[in-house]
Amino acid sequence: EGLRLHPSLTHVNLGRNQIQDEGATVFGWCLALNDTIQFLDLSVNRIQDEGCFALANAWPGNTCLSELRLHGNDITPASKRAFGAALLSSDT
Repeated sequence: EGLRLHPSLTHVNLGRNQIQDEGATVFGWCLALNDTIQFLDLSVNRIQDEGCFALANAWPGNTCLSELRLHGNDITPASKRAFGAALLSSDT
């Protein structure tokens, strides 16, 4: 809800905040509804498959996110495949 209250917000840096899968899942839901965020840094947040899948599933519905930083998380081959599929079906 907070992202929708700030329509001018284009860059979000939440690196090193230990948001884990639960926080990444919430961000996935927010990204699916957001049309302003262009850059999202979720690096080093202990995000695993569940959170990655939520983010990847939201990406095709988002029309402006152009950079998502996830280095330093527990990205598995399954998560990488999910992001690859999301990128292929995305317009951004």
